[in-house]
Amino acid sequence: MDPQPRNLAQLATALESAWLNIPVNTFGNLIDSLPARLAAVRSAK
Repeated sequence: MDPQPRNLAQLATALESAWLNIPVNTFGNLIDSLPARLAAVRSAK
């Protein structure tokens, strides 16, 4: 595990690395599940 970032540049690098390591299909799954999640929010009101 990488050490915690100690400055803004290290934080930016860590965030970019994390972002680039998210599998592309994760975004598709989030988009596909959006209608059901919105319906759940609407029904909870």
